[in-house]
Amino acid sequence: MPGITDRTLITQISATFTATNTKMPTALAVALARSARLTEAARTLMPPEGAIGVAVTTAIDDGRDPSTDAEVQRLLTATALGSNYNLPDQIVGAATEEVREVCRERADQIVGIWSKPFDQAAAALAKAHDQLGNVALDQPGEILAQGGDAAKTWVNADEASKTIDHIAGGWLALGELTRLSSQDPRYRVLRTAAVDPKAWQELQLERKKLSPWQLVLGGVDLSLPTFGQYTERVRAVQSAQARAAADAEQAGLDWATGRQRQATVAG
Repeated sequence: MPGITDRTLITQISATFTATNTKMPTALAVALARSARLTEAARTLMPPEGAIGVAVTTAIDDGRDPSTDAEVQRLLTATALGSNYNLPDQIVGAATEEVREVCRERADQIVGIWSKPFDQAAAALAKAHDQLGNVALDQPGEILAQGGDAAKTWVNADEASKTIDHIAGGWLALGELTRLSSQDPRYRVLRTAAVDPKAWQELQLERKKLSPWQLVLGGVDLSLPTFGQYTERVRAVQSAQARAAADAEQAGLDWATGRQRQATVAG
């Protein structure tokens, strides 16, 4: 069946609520339950092989006319439905579209729900950075050598980083499912961080794939945006890049024309 990608995105969104111990909007829970029910029904439309033969035999043994037997008729109808190649896809597709629409209508609400554990995790990382300094989380030996509460701080920071990664994955899946955002790799950092255009250029963040901890080490503020806010972040960076490119082009023209004037004067 088509729509495997959509079902994967829906699974990712649902898993994000579970991973962050947050409650999804009721409308989404209802739509997901209906989607699961319809998907299972579509998968089992076709009766098991040999079921019609068993039903016909049973009807005859019981003295009933197989052509009018209720169970035989049910299985024949189910076989006709299951033999329609497009029908299961239509059923699953309708369920998926309902989930998509609910997610689109409540996208800001969903992001708002996830932003609470996101902000808590971001605060935990900032606190860990204050306590541990500029160390790599994947080098526990260096951290444990600090003694004191370093071990506990490291565990908290690792859990916080994983929480942000879970939410970032759910955010991306939500954007893809609702078509409110896309997986543009150039602006990956902006999905979880608010970066002004100057810092974006100085840190050379375009296309960078950085962990939450690496962003904290870089002095970047972690912040989960709504899709509207994400679009604004991207536009701000693009506008700054366009201005820089225009300035560079103008500077090149000024240099070229200035050199030409000097050559004319010298001549």
